[in-house]
Amino acid sequence: MPSLFHKHQELLQKAVETCRIRDYWSPFQESPRASLHPPGKKLAGKKQFETLLGNPFPLSQPGEIGKVGIEVSPYTQRELGIRYPAIDIDVVMKAAQKARNHWTQCSVEERIGVCMELISQLDQNAFVNTYASMHTAGMSFMMGFAGSGANALDRGLEAIAYAYRAMQEIPSSSRFQRSFGRGEPTKINKTYRLQSRGVAVVIC
Repeated sequence: MPSLFHKHQELLQKAVETCRIRDYWSPFQESPRASLHPPGKKLAGKKQFETLLGNPFPLSQPGEIGKVGIEVSPYTQRELGIRYPAIDIDVVMKAAQKARNHWTQCSVEERIGVCMELISQLDQNAFVNTYASMHTAGMSFMMGFAGSGANALDRGLEAIAYAYRAMQEIPSSSRFQRSFGRGEPTKINKTYRLQSRGVAVVIC
C-alpha cells in the first residue's frame, strides 16, 4: 500500500498546497467533451452502464439477506431492473469493526494512499457514473458528469488533503522534560499513534 501513496503523492501535495492558499484548482475534467477524453471513453461508459441494467449489482459483502431495487429511469420511464443487496446491518457493522482493527495498524501514508486510489478509480469511471446519475437522480448529462464527477471528486480530494495535513501535524514521538522543585528534571519519552474515530453508517 505505500506504493499507492507514492503513486499519488504529487497530486496530494498539490491539493494540500491549494488548500493552504485557498486557491481554485481541480485535477479533474469537468467537461464531457469528446476531445478532452481518450477516444471511445464516453461510449464505453454508456455500454458499461447498459450492462448493469436488469442484473444484480455486483457487490460482494457480508450480511446479505436478499435483493432490493425498484428504480425507474426519469428519462425512459422504464424500470432499470438493477437489484442491490439487502443487508443485515448488525452483521456488516461487526465486519467493519473487525476490518477497523487492521486499518488502525496502517500508517498515515498507507491510509492516504488507499483513499487517493479510490478517488482515481472513481475518476476513471466518470462516464458510467454520469449515466447512472442521469437515470437514477434525473440529472442532465452535463450535470451528471460535472456534479457527480469532477465536483464531487474535488470535495473528496479536499477532505483527504485536510486529513493528511492534520495527521502530519501529530509527531510519532517527543521528549518531555520539566523540573519540579529542586530535584532532577523529569524526563519522559512519549510516543503517539493515530486512532480512528470508529465505524459509522452513512445514509445519503
